[in-house]
Amino acid sequence: MDSIWLKVAVGSVAVVAVLIGAAVFWPSGDSTPSPGLQAERAKTVYDTWEQDEARLRAEPGQTPSAETPPQPVAQTPPAEPTGQGQVAQPPMPSPTPQAPAAEPQYSFKPMDEIDKIDAERLWNVIVQERKRGRLPGGFGYKGMTDHCRELMQRYPGTIYDFYARRTLGDIPERYWTMYNITEDERDLTRFQTQPKP
Repeated sequence: MDSIWLKVAVGSVAVVAVLIGAAVFWPSGDSTPSPGLQAERAKTVYDTWEQDEARLRAEPGQTPSAETPPQPVAQTPPAEPTGQGQVAQPPMPSPTPQAPAAEPQYSFKPMDEIDKIDAERLWNVIVQERKRGRLPGGFGYKGMTDHCRELMQRYPGTIYDFYARRTLGDIPERYWTMYNITEDERDLTRFQTQPKP
């Protein structure tokens, strides 16, 4: 009697093993995923951190703008019928090439070597706090905000002051009110030089 139930158990395990093996090794109909889906799957928190770090450590003139203004759409007047039953085509407006906006030029106070090393150390702490703030779990940006304020207070007008202000402006807006980040703390225009005519 035990041998029949043993044979049934072994047979069912064999069937399950064959099904799992077929599912794993059998090629599916769509063997190449779409590039968008593949890129979506490949993006991890580490990729996000690398993008953030590259954006935050970029030189001031190289920062890509987050929002580009939409191009105005030229409205064409409706076509007017002529006496012959034909519709007169309105003259096509020639596209006017828009000059790209000039990149703002920035100037910073020079730093001595010791201050530069200390500011770089503090800046690395800010970048790590930014990474920690991006993690799920409620870490927030409190540590990053405090270190940015310390960097702005200790080294005003320097490139690290610029980095700290840009970082404060880069966090989501809901945190601006939570940590009392003012417009002045996010203002980068104080570093811009006037363009020379």
